[in-house]
Amino acid sequence: MTNKRHLTIFFASFMACLAVLPCQVLALNYYVHADNGNNNNNGKSPNTAFADLGYAMKRLHPGDTLFVRSGIYRGFPYLTSKNYRNGTSDKPILVRRYKNENPIISKRGESRLVDIQMWEFQGLTFQSAGTIKLGGSEAGKCQSFVSDITFRNNRFQHSSSAAIKIQCAQNIKIVHNVFDNLRSRIAGRDVHAITSEISTDRVTISGNKFRDIGADGIQLAGNVGKTWITANTFEVRRPYKYRGEDGKVDSRNPQRFGNVGENGLDIKSGPGPILVKKNTFYGFRPSVPEQDVSGSNGVAIVIHKNSYNINVRQNYFNDNVDHLRIVRGAGAKSDHPWRNVWVSNNVFNETAYSGNRKPTSLVLDGVRKVRIHNNTFYNTQGSGKRILSLRNIAEVELLNNLFHNGQLEAQESYIFKVVADYNSRSSIAGKVLSSLAGPHDLILETQEIEKNNWTPLPDSSLIDAGIRIKGLNDDFYGKTIKGAGPDIGAVEFSQ
Repeated sequence: MTNKRHLTIFFASFMACLAVLPCQVLALNYYVHADNGNNNNNGKSPNTAFADLGYAMKRLHPGDTLFVRSGIYRGFPYLTSKNYRNGTSDKPILVRRYKNENPIISKRGESRLVDIQMWEFQGLTFQSAGTIKLGGSEAGKCQSFVSDITFRNNRFQHSSSAAIKIQCAQNIKIVHNVFDNLRSRIAGRDVHAITSEISTDRVTISGNKFRDIGADGIQLAGNVGKTWITANTFEVRRPYKYRGEDGKVDSRNPQRFGNVGENGLDIKSGPGPILVKKNTFYGFRPSVPEQDVSGSNGVAIVIHKNSYNINVRQNYFNDNVDHLRIVRGAGAKSDHPWRNVWVSNNVFNETAYSGNRKPTSLVLDGVRKVRIHNNTFYNTQGSGKRILSLRNIAEVELLNNLFHNGQLEAQESYIFKVVADYNSRSSIAGKVLSSLAGPHDLILETQEIEKNNWTPLPDSSLIDAGIRIKGLNDDFYGKTIKGAGPDIGAVEFSQ
């Protein structure tokens, strides 16, 4: 009797496990088709797809995938944990484009992911669509957080609204997307591609392309925690031509609004840390009257207001009026805000003329605690360009930098605790202040580097001429720094 009872209990337990296993273990594929779907279908094959995106998403369990077929979807749901399930760390919920098809989401109003976790959106096109907001907020305060949300390989294009506003969120990944032709189309009004606004932490924005964004590609404000901005391209295409919400150049008025773009990256707050690494910035110009932007000096990166703990490393700048501005800015909490910004192994290539503005590679104004190490500042065109503009600064290091063709402009009476040495200068116009000249500097007749890749020539005096800096172990290209010392500039010599 005992053995029979044990067998009965085992069999009952086994059948109970079988009953729950399909829900807990087996991930399912679902399909939605805006044109040919029907919500009365079971949604489990391409030919029995649901019709409504929100309806289909409600069917998803952890590990499930929803394949979005071609067509125009006029709705994108408010995702709350009350009405939609969360994924798990090993079984995220995936919403993705069906192979070789191009689903377009074109909802005009805003969408919101309120408090869900572990969802990924992949391969979708958001066109003439409203903003996707992450997190629940009211009156500028967080009411709920989203976490572990990924946007991958999507397109956000041809809209008069921002693409993504990260408001109350943690562990967000925005990777390998395209943001194109997003602008308000209202004079004086900003639209940014991505903003971080209220309270965010562990945000990764990597491998994206930002093209012809009305205002900023990325703007960081609010309480900004750990943030990684890496391997993105920020571009404004020249010559300028206006494109409408259909993505086509307006042949009747191709110069409408006169310009596009404010900054590639605008950092307004911390505490960070914020890493800005291996990005490319080009094409930024000052705003013009009646442009759909609040105002711009044609700057690739601006670091101001209450921002701090930022590492700007291995980036490439070209064809901007100003490449990098680290300034006090309106609303800063002190007269000389402590920035703790490290700028290293960047290439600041050709700046651009625009009207009467004097282009500048690096502006430091009204700040303290900034380190400028192993960068290459390189101009070939024309004259009258500034490499540096230094005003009202303190606790600044300028070490191992290469300066070629331009002015090193500074306010001598307002520069405090500046350490400048082991830099090289060639074709520098005007006087160099004693506070910017060190005993180990190199004064060169020519720049002694390859013009196409900024690598020192084989017999260059730049090789091993720098001073070792703790934490700098590789150059602009990622090559390990070897030899008696680092080479001066962003790039190490290699055979």
